[in-house]
Amino acid sequence: MKRILWLAVLASALACGTRTETKTEVRIVADEAVKKDLAALRGAHVFFGHHSVGANILEGLAELSKETGIPVSIDEAPVGENTKPLAKFEDFAKRGEANPSDGTQVMAMKLCYVDFRPDTELWGVPRGFVRTPTGHRVEIMSGPPPP
Repeated sequence: MKRILWLAVLASALACGTRTETKTEVRIVADEAVKKDLAALRGAHVFFGHHSVGANILEGLAELSKETGIPVSIDEAPVGENTKPLAKFEDFAKRGEANPSDGTQVMAMKLCYVDFRPDTELWGVPRGFVRTPTGHRVEIMSGPPPP
């Protein structure tokens, strides 16, 4: 038994010491549809509310922008609190209402995987079109249709 344990420890130590990482070069290819979408965002005043995973989306967008030579800039900030999806919607709506004359043309937000647990009430997550107190039309697309 001691011999097997010793071999397992030795094997894991050797594996840790000899691990080599290989970098894979990735070539980004943007088709015409992506270029058209980026061109539509060029010069637009866009706000994106998210938490950590949303940074990956923005990183990918920056790479596509760089590859295509189409400059795209998006303002960003965290909205609400993770694990509380309705609070995220509330914070997001407040941001949109706070300064309606700031020139923002598009607002988007992303919920996080941690916002949903087995006990999350999906029917409480807004969907459809709503009007804000200042009359802005907001489209909310999420969750399955109500029962």
